[in-house]
Amino acid sequence: MRELTPVDDIRIRSIERGDEERLLAFWRYVWTSTYGSSLGSQVLDAMLSGLDRKGLSGMLPGNGERGYCALCGERLVGTAIAAERGQKAFLWGMYVDPGQQRLGLGTRLLSAVIADLALVSILEARALRSSPWAIAFYEGRGFRHNGDEAIELADGFSGTAAIMTFARALPPS
Repeated sequence: MRELTPVDDIRIRSIERGDEERLLAFWRYVWTSTYGSSLGSQVLDAMLSGLDRKGLSGMLPGNGERGYCALCGERLVGTAIAAERGQKAFLWGMYVDPGQQRLGLGTRLLSAVIADLALVSILEARALRSSPWAIAFYEGRGFRHNGDEAIELADGFSGTAAIMTFARALPPS
């Protein structure tokens, strides 16, 4: 078990060029811990193979995304990626170290992303239906379940994701 991180010791910053190796290792660890039992070894192996093959561009394709790291000292404990498209934004790659969950890190990371997307009235995330705790996390932070859709998990593998939507009124401009 990893040492628990006090939420006050967390620093959130943008993903930087030098973060690639650390991010890929973090996502490998989180995916293995999170999806290994719920999706099965074949799907997980295909996901990890895709991560190895595509590297950072698999998560950050370079279409105006913003990546966020949650750090305790220099240790990566969370990530999030968002892409703004007009007054709507899409969120993915929202992961917290499994040994650090339920301490407020995910809430703090999500709050920082929402604050950074000041001109966005709708934020949409996907949570795998096989991850009910992720759906509950978003619902507990004001997101509403807005239907389901099939998504590609890895080459040759798909799953069902809950569409989670957060809406807010923007101040008049």
